[in-house]
Amino acid sequence: MAVWPRLHAVTMLGFGALVAHPVGRLLHGRGGKKRFLASYAPEGLIPLGAPDNGGHPDFMRCVACGVCDLVCPLTRALPRQSFQGPAAVAVAWSRATPDLTHVAKTLQQLPAACGSCRACVEACPRRLPLLDLFSWSNRQLDHVLTARRP
Repeated sequence: MAVWPRLHAVTMLGFGALVAHPVGRLLHGRGGKKRFLASYAPEGLIPLGAPDNGGHPDFMRCVACGVCDLVCPLTRALPRQSFQGPAAVAVAWSRATPDLTHVAKTLQQLPAACGSCRACVEACPRRLPLLDLFSWSNRQLDHVLTARRP
């Protein structure tokens, strides 16, 4: 039985708990939420507070079937470079929030272009509230873009 690797691991954990962590707190302060958010803002992670979490689980039910893209009149009317379709927004939330910046052009066009025909919502096999998702995502995108500004 190898004792050395276990002894080394326990020693490093002890050093971190007794020396490194307290010294770091003295030098950098407690940090808190502001420091935490500043660390993750460049990665596109979006902090979700209690009011924001209300619909979020519903938005993550997307199975990326693409049916909403097939029925959306905007996917036929707008160029694919500027409008990726409703599925791109839903998939961005079902995977990870950093993907939200990749669909920024689509999100910025939705409020002005979407006629709220609800075809995407009616066709969705998971009954995602896509129109709510679009407006909610626009608000969250504003948070991300604001956090990334120097």
